[in-house]
Amino acid sequence: MPDVVGNNQGNTPDSAQRRWAAGIASVALLLTFIPYLIGLSFAGDRKFLWLGYNLDDSCVYLSWMRQAAAGSAHALNMFTVDAQHGMSMNPLFFVMGGLSGLLHVPLPIAYHIFRILFGALLLFCVWRLIELSTENSRSRKLAFLFVCFSAGFGWIPGLWPAPIDAWQPEAITYLSLYLSPLFAFSLAMQALSVVLLLRSVAAGGKQGIYFAIQSGFCVFALGLTHTYDVVTMYAVFGAIAVTMSFRGAALLKRAWGYAVLAGAVGLPSVLYIYHQLQIEKIFHARMEVKTASGPIINLVLGLGLPLLFAIVSTAAALRMYRKEAALSTVGVRVALGAWILANIAVSYLPVEAFPFQRKMLQGVHIPVAILGGIGAAGILQRWLTNSPRRLYLAAAGSLVALTSVTNVRFMLRDMESFEIDQIQTTHMHRPYINPGEVDALAWLEKNTSESDAIQPIPWVAASGSQFGPIDMTLACILPGAIHRKVYCGHWGETPAYQEKLSSLVRIGLPPERMPEAAREALVRSMNVKYLVFSQKPADASAGSGDDAAQKLMPIFTGQLPLPSWLSRVYTNKTVDIYKVELP
Repeated sequence: MPDVVGNNQGNTPDSAQRRWAAGIASVALLLTFIPYLIGLSFAGDRKFLWLGYNLDDSCVYLSWMRQAAAGSAHALNMFTVDAQHGMSMNPLFFVMGGLSGLLHVPLPIAYHIFRILFGALLLFCVWRLIELSTENSRSRKLAFLFVCFSAGFGWIPGLWPAPIDAWQPEAITYLSLYLSPLFAFSLAMQALSVVLLLRSVAAGGKQGIYFAIQSGFCVFALGLTHTYDVVTMYAVFGAIAVTMSFRGAALLKRAWGYAVLAGAVGLPSVLYIYHQLQIEKIFHARMEVKTASGPIINLVLGLGLPLLFAIVSTAAALRMYRKEAALSTVGVRVALGAWILANIAVSYLPVEAFPFQRKMLQGVHIPVAILGGIGAAGILQRWLTNSPRRLYLAAAGSLVALTSVTNVRFMLRDMESFEIDQIQTTHMHRPYINPGEVDALAWLEKNTSESDAIQPIPWVAASGSQFGPIDMTLACILPGAIHRKVYCGHWGETPAYQEKLSSLVRIGLPPERMPEAAREALVRSMNVKYLVFSQKPADASAGSGDDAAQKLMPIFTGQLPLPSWLSRVYTNKTVDIYKVELP
């Protein structure tokens, strides 16, 4: 089969290459543990949550796992007390939570175990896609290294954090491996569905139908677990079929037929989720929270050098493209180029129709990195044709190191967050909870029922005459920690989050700033059974501690008497728990 680099220098048997790929994948996955282990080393007597960037979204996933661990196949949004009947559990988190409960594995640990398992699956699928893309050993290896480690120009100080590689983890493969089992699994389904579709086109006949159905099952799984990515895959399938249309009538019919078949097999899961969203307003409201794509320049900068090399590789493949009945490695590379264009296009569909706009960029890094690695290897081999092998290895290694700098900086930012005990990307969450908070959660789990809604009160800070929330850690982790609902806890999962948060920070104000009638009306509207106050002064007996809490929460710091409908039922050095008993 024709190859973009023009030769097969350095070819080794596939089995040896696969062993090499398995070793590199192991290294990549092990590296993702470094920030978490450093975070654990900073814990001291605090409890490490094993979460960094996007801690708040991970808490949503843990809340689903907690429900599954409790034996539920039905998922509720635990970040609101609004009426709901829930949805069928995301099967991914049902399995993760169910096994965690069955084997008595702490949820955060199970979360990371599955992150590694799905990461290994993803990299296996990527390697199979690379094998279809080139026969050249050096091209395969550099492509795989780019997938595992590369990002864009987000590390450059003047650009940080605008490029997507600095803040959108689902857009970069390594960051997905580092942060999320959901991203790793859904990316694996995206990659595998393309592998199987390409194999169906190459095989034809009954075997082609068999591969197309398998590709459809990957889309089906994707629809049940990360639904909006199906929109991306339909666009990608269509784009791949278009590229085959230029290779003759036989390949045209085959490509379109198998693409439609795969899409049809995957469609029922999308329709099922769509139906549930139509009848469950709470989950539908979450889907309507807009996450718009930024300027296209941030995308280009975020994909960086791999994108430039991918353009070179695709251009070379297009020059070699011929009308053939067979699907060559050149044809696969052209198909990957079509994947890039389709993936980017869907991430800029109208945000009014697709509120989750930017999230549909997930997957684009895979073809960019594969084509980028192939393109870079081809250039290096042409430039270094008569040079020693070690010179090629040094040049290729330098490229991999240069393109991985943003990922290193990303992890360093998390490590700094662990050191200062604040997630710097949200500024509203801590990666640790103190012993008093641990004990308070244990008391709540033991002494309240699952039907009792609980609201941890935000930590507050003042600046002149202005004040506002500075920490929502307990409210965010509570549903996943003890399987209880909160009134307000997550920016996207809690309907009217900002409005509710603004009300919450006023709950402890003195009567001249928050009349008792207004305070009672607020708590009544919250429909919670318990309030949790964890911003206690460091030494209440000495009257010292957090000035903001003393001034803005005098009711909860003991400076004013409690309302008659509120009674303290638990206390320790850092946390008080109050029971709400409104008439």
